[in-house]
Amino acid sequence: AGLHPNVCQVDESCFSHMPKVILCRLCSNTSTAMMKLNMLTQHHRGHAPGEQVWVFGIVDTSSQPALGYMEVVDRRDANTLLPIIQAHVLPNTVIHSDEWRAYSRAAALPHVAQHKTVNHSLHFRDPATGVHTNHVESYWNRVKLRLKRMKGCHRHMVPSYLDEFMWRERQCRTE
Repeated sequence: AGLHPNVCQVDESCFSHMPKVILCRLCSNTSTAMMKLNMLTQHHRGHAPGEQVWVFGIVDTSSQPALGYMEVVDRRDANTLLPIIQAHVLPNTVIHSDEWRAYSRAAALPHVAQHKTVNHSLHFRDPATGVHTNHVESYWNRVKLRLKRMKGCHRHMVPSYLDEFMWRERQCRTE
């Protein structure tokens, strides 16, 4: 009855475990310790070594800060992501995303009223349509900041951590 449909933003993000480097106590001087540290980290060039954990997220932009749903995914293809969108968005939802190929058929989902995209290689907010994914990017920032405060977590604990984050953001809000 004249109500605007829900707008959700979708995105995927990499959660990498950055292991702590423990220097050898047997090193008698600082320069030897620094050489060992350099040898251990030089090949990673600031990127996290080891296994990457990909998380798919859907953020409802109607609340401030935005509420989200997150799920660890093994693959970032349409066969994996589109069923998650369909299962977690309300009927007549407008989806905003980047132009990741997996989202190309999102408009055909039964609950999706419209799918709008932004080309991140050109801009973060489409100047013609105003479409952006800033809310979901901000959501990733909040989640990862909390993880960082916890000093990280093991890969097998990521789903549990995400569940706790979603529960806390819903239960601990002040009205």
